[in-house]
Amino acid sequence: SGNSGTVIKTLHVPDSRIIAKKTIPVDNKPMVKNQLVRELTIMKNVKTHANIVGFYGAFYNTQTNNEIVILMEYMDCGSLDKILVTYKRWCSRQHEEGFDPRTLWFTELSISKISHAVLNGLTYLYNNYKIIHRDIKPSNVLINSKGFVKICDFGVSKKLINSMADTFVGTSTYMSP
Repeated sequence: SGNSGTVIKTLHVPDSRIIAKKTIPVDNKPMVKNQLVRELTIMKNVKTHANIVGFYGAFYNTQTNNEIVILMEYMDCGSLDKILVTYKRWCSRQHEEGFDPRTLWFTELSISKISHAVLNGLTYLYNNYKIIHRDIKPSNVLINSKGFVKICDFGVSKKLINSMADTFVGTSTYMSP
């Protein structure tokens, strides 16, 4: 669950594939609708890339409280923020046992690979579509058990016009000072 909706693991029966189903309640506020349309448009138009979460389709569900359902690639390890919470819990348990685990999970190598993947995805979006993400944070970085790192959540992304992004958006916690 996040600020805008919930994501659940789902089986796509026709091809027996596990996918992620993101459900977002539709609010009648124009700003929320614009954000949803922007995210769907970007996801639909961006071609498959190793560092962008895959998009399979979307539909409007009037049967359950007017919601948008987005079907996308399932990343089985989840978001980086959830992984960090698990890691911190693991570290505290190991520390209680007298073991110093700081060098095991998030080494310079693993952090550099995550950073490279995120920057590679952002570069792809900008170079090919003139899109900037504007909300990169740990909850928008997904990782799977095969080691792939992908960015998601394009709700506040913006197509650049004359190389300018003229509005402040994103999550203030992750903004530069």
